[in-house]
Amino acid sequence: MRYAKILFSLFTLLLVVSGCGTKRQYFEPESLSGKLSYDGSLPASIVDANRDGATLENGQVVTKQGLSSVVLPKSYVYLGENNGRYIASSQCGALVVLDANQKTLFKKECDVSVASAALKGNLLALVLGSNELVLIDINDGRELMHLSQDNVYALDSRIAAPYFLGDLIIFPTLDGKLIIVDAQTKKPIRDVVVSNEKFFGNIIYLQVLGDRLVAATKSKVVSISPKSIHFLETDVRDVIVLKNRIFVFTKDGKSNF
Repeated sequence: MRYAKILFSLFTLLLVVSGCGTKRQYFEPESLSGKLSYDGSLPASIVDANRDGATLENGQVVTKQGLSSVVLPKSYVYLGENNGRYIASSQCGALVVLDANQKTLFKKECDVSVASAALKGNLLALVLGSNELVLIDINDGRELMHLSQDNVYALDSRIAAPYFLGDLIIFPTLDGKLIIVDAQTKKPIRDVVVSNEKFFGNIIYLQVLGDRLVAATKSKVVSISPKSIHFLETDVRDVIVLKNRIFVFTKDGKSNF
């Protein structure tokens, strides 16, 4: 009798396992527009990353163009790049701009850490960890603009960088706003509130495509064009803008277009 019970239990278990196996499904795309392959390896492990690139343990930088030959100073991480000039900062607030030959083009000690940065020509736009917006002329080190925003106490690690758009500079704040600054007068001319959440409400995505500006926090996406403004409230994981489409990927695995 005992032997029969054991056989029955094993048979039941086999049916359960087989049943689970038959329910497993795999996604197979109907068509492929391209193939991505990589058969190399990085010279060191990644210690820090943002949307524009990553810093390796040995100081090298990986950007969208691939592995760069530039080596950042010890304890510095990559923030951005413009025409072969690399922006990097340390946790203590030290900031440096290097060219591809390791030459220091600009250096500054900030009172707080630098959250994000962007460079165009001689203008360096910074968002500090204290939610201060700074514009600097790297040729002579002059501070051209300094704006203080509301205090923030908790941040999403995905922090968007300032964006240069013609004669405008768009600063993404850590409290969920976009501050638009005239690059000629160095004065703010408009602000857009994307979200007003007190915690983890910073701008995590900022991109301009044609005449459309797209920005996002962890819970809201805004699309602004000359003809319309659209908002989408959702748990944002990532945003990608391709041609005339905005792809919003949410934390529950869904996507919105």
